[in-house]
Amino acid sequence: MNVQIPNDVYKLFEDLYSEYGKEHALFNEDPIKYIKNSDFIIGGTLGPSSKDEFEEIKRRKDLEIPTVQQFHKSKQTICITRTISDILIRSNQLCCLSEEGHDLVDCIAFKYINELLSITNFRDEAEQKKLLQETIGNKIINFKAEFEKYEFKFPVFVMGLDKNVELYQGISLINESDLSLDDKSVEKYMHTRTFKPNYNINILSNVKASYKYSTDRAMRAKEATINILQALHGSTFGNAESEGPFVKDSDRQPHYMTFFLAGIRGRELTDNRSYHFNYNKKSSEKFWDLFENSLSSETKLHNLLFSVPDKILNNADFDKSLGGLIERSLRWLADAINEQNNETKIVKLAVAIESLINFKSDSKRSDIDSDRFKDTFIRRTIAINTYQDNVESKAIELYNARSSIAHGSPLKKGISFDAVLFTATTVILAIQLFSTFKSKGIDEIGFDKALPQYIEDFGQLSIQKT
Repeated sequence: MNVQIPNDVYKLFEDLYSEYGKEHALFNEDPIKYIKNSDFIIGGTLGPSSKDEFEEIKRRKDLEIPTVQQFHKSKQTICITRTISDILIRSNQLCCLSEEGHDLVDCIAFKYINELLSITNFRDEAEQKKLLQETIGNKIINFKAEFEKYEFKFPVFVMGLDKNVELYQGISLINESDLSLDDKSVEKYMHTRTFKPNYNINILSNVKASYKYSTDRAMRAKEATINILQALHGSTFGNAESEGPFVKDSDRQPHYMTFFLAGIRGRELTDNRSYHFNYNKKSSEKFWDLFENSLSSETKLHNLLFSVPDKILNNADFDKSLGGLIERSLRWLADAINEQNNETKIVKLAVAIESLINFKSDSKRSDIDSDRFKDTFIRRTIAINTYQDNVESKAIELYNARSSIAHGSPLKKGISFDAVLFTATTVILAIQLFSTFKSKGIDEIGFDKALPQYIEDFGQLSIQKT
């Protein structure tokens, strides 16, 4: 494996060792004072990364070979460590979490300085650079050798479905209720859950990566998959009594019965009960029937939507891309659909749209104010949602309601239209529009300036066609 080490890395390691040297000197001068003034309440030291390395350091110390048993971190050493980590991850295409990259740099730093100190004849600059190069190369090769492709099964309860469904290549709904847990563990698992899972969301990664990275991306892909199905349910049924066909593993246990005592003061209190079931089996069955039919009639749309969780899994630059906006918007939308409080629901629905149409370049304008934010929200919502009637009045009403609630005023009257249906439709149409942006669609990065204009140009074109 060819390890890439940009020249900047060598200078950064010099700066890192210089900072560690300063901290080491301060600690040796007055350890108690140093600890009292440390940037860290707990931790803040760097030592051996494995038992074997610990034993080797101990052996060298016993033999009176110069060693450093621990480094003392500072805010500056952490800053440099993170910079080195970002460079090595990017230049070597390491599919790992940022903190794993930080740990990797810590291992390199500790290993290198102790190797350097153990040499009898101190090496010149070229030899030191070669030793650092070898240390970095070996650590990265060993780290990357642990990368694998992983498979995940996430338990969920699905209502109204009785067959397996392939949503996208490598993403499926599998009908199976075996949790692969012993009875005692199942009892613990079900302690705070109403529904025992009857399906697994099966996810296959196509990229070799660290286990932590793969797990993080798979969990996000699972959430995005459910959120897309929630969006499709919302665009079909709107603000129906049913919250959709899914009960996620992380969902809070819904309470079906509300109970309290009430009566005239001084008299006997009587019980008051109400019942509310959050899930509707017939509605769920209807959704899955419609969904199955649309898999063939709207294949292009389904492939586009479920490519989002696939990209979360397999695109290392996903968080920088348009897909990252879509993931967040879907999260807000699904959270709004499950929200019981009407005012909170309205705010979340508005944010689901705002997260797709508000950009940093908008807030940098010197003439920006609340009225212009409102105008931007309305104008771009109209540009995206050319499907529904009275889009302008709906966008105005939703924004005004959200603004009123956010600024502390009570919502005096409810929304006059189905806000869930409107928002879900707008979000799905936005995803379709973004897929046509430039050459890479939702994989595009650096879209902050060009995308707002693209949305508004599309709106103008739609007006001209009508």
